[in-house]
Amino acid sequence: MYIFEIFLKKKEVIIIIIEKIITEVGFINLAILNAATYSPNKTQQFSIENYEYLIDVNLKGTLYCLEKLIKKMTDRVKSHIAIVASPVGYRDLPTAGAYGLTKAKLINLTESLYFDLKKNKIKISLINPGFIESKFTNLNSFHMPFLKSAEFAANNIFIGLTRSYKFEIFFPWLFLILLKTFSMLPYKIYFYLINKITKL
Repeated sequence: MYIFEIFLKKKEVIIIIIEKIITEVGFINLAILNAATYSPNKTQQFSIENYEYLIDVNLKGTLYCLEKLIKKMTDRVKSHIAIVASPVGYRDLPTAGAYGLTKAKLINLTESLYFDLKKNKIKISLINPGFIESKFTNLNSFHMPFLKSAEFAANNIFIGLTRSYKFEIFFPWLFLILLKTFSMLPYKIYFYLINKITKL
């Protein structure tokens, strides 16, 4: 497995890295796109710079990879792309406006690509992890329900991608079910519950 992280805005750099992987390692059968960063807005003050930064990394980083990978994978056997989003893409949480915006768009994008990539014979999966222990979740000042380890996340992603195909891989399941349920609630109830859960 060839794992790399991209925290760059440059489309050209991403293209070079993908070409380097194909040349030195071989054709990419499975790509997990997890271009991500997180910068919580603890001051509650609107900052366009914060939004631009997260859009550049979380959203554009994934789009640049997709453009190159789809061209390389089209009509090949067993091509699979997995995009890592987040359950906050279904309903946002405090201080995560910019992060939630990018993850909501990634969910929307992956849903659309499911239909679009069928004709290219490329499978696509959506990965929605809950709160996972990392340097990013350490930035949160609120209570994070169902917080899990990185090992827990890696194991669930591996199982989800290597067993029978399914579009959405999510964990822990209760957290995602809660947020999907919250997305159907009236705002008054949703705001009340989130205030209680996060204790902000």
